[in-house]
Amino acid sequence: MNARAVLCLIVLSSGMGAVTACGGGPRVALDPKSKAFYETASLIMTREESRIFKLLSDVESRQEFIDDFWAKRDPNADTDINEFRSEFEQRVAYAGKRFIGEGRRGWDTDRGRIYIFMG
Repeated sequence: MNARAVLCLIVLSSGMGAVTACGGGPRVALDPKSKAFYETASLIMTREESRIFKLLSDVESRQEFIDDFWAKRDPNADTDINEFRSEFEQRVAYAGKRFIGEGRRGWDTDRGRIYIFMG
């Protein structure tokens, strides 16, 4: 018996939720807009945010998550523009053009991710 099977048996016998421990929850197919958001925003998401986003089952709840995700990162909620989001999207676009390499998108390379984080 492999280690994962042993872990699942232990979780089952202890009365904890086997679905979340053994399977990680249901996989949900993402619509194109949600997928595009997750591909780049996952660079700055917390583990908890990433886990929650992957479990959202419908487009409306994912859109609400996206709106909340950017709203809580807005440094000045009194303005119409989310400065953090604008800067992040500009850095992703720049990294996408500048750091293309090895068959990956620029923002998915080490140099691209460093640029996005550090500027």
